[in-house]
Amino acid sequence: MGFDLYGRGPFSTDEPIYPKSDDSEKKEKYFAERQKFEKNNPGHYFRNNVWWWRPLWEFICDVAAKDILTLEDAERGCYNDNWLIGKTKAKRIAKNIYKLHEVGAIKKYKEEREKFLGELPEVECNICEGSGYRNMDDSNVSTVCTTCKGKGKREDFDTNYPFDVENVIDFAIFCEHSGGFRIG
Repeated sequence: MGFDLYGRGPFSTDEPIYPKSDDSEKKEKYFAERQKFEKNNPGHYFRNNVWWWRPLWEFICDVAAKDILTLEDAERGCYNDNWLIGKTKAKRIAKNIYKLHEVGAIKKYKEEREKFLGELPEVECNICEGSGYRNMDDSNVSTVCTTCKGKGKREDFDTNYPFDVENVIDFAIFCEHSGGFRIG
């Protein structure tokens, strides 16, 4: 599952249309035109899978746009239901991100987040229920749990969600040029 954000424009060129035929030359031409269109229109599309989106959106809501987004904006940004963030809010978000980046606040946020996640205690493995072993079928033959590698404990699930400064900057560039965007 991912979060696909579509800018509202306007954009510098028209978006290419996918060919209706199976002609490979037409498809190659389309993909070349699409790549050029996306390069020339950085506010057209932004995507993060759920693992990357959640910590990015959390940062946006808690730090970069806490005075810009409404509570409903923050909540609806967690779902794929085409929630609209308008042009003015998108521009303000981008501006705040750039300011935060200039003073090193995004990097500091990342370091503090990594420190916090690194200090989380291990939790009981939910696959083997802490035994370190699991039954693979109805034969009562147990094998070492591949999730916790037999320890019965694993890292906290929150450690699966990465956060990166470059991803935040890519989002700022998208916001700046998007003309507002829908989260779908």
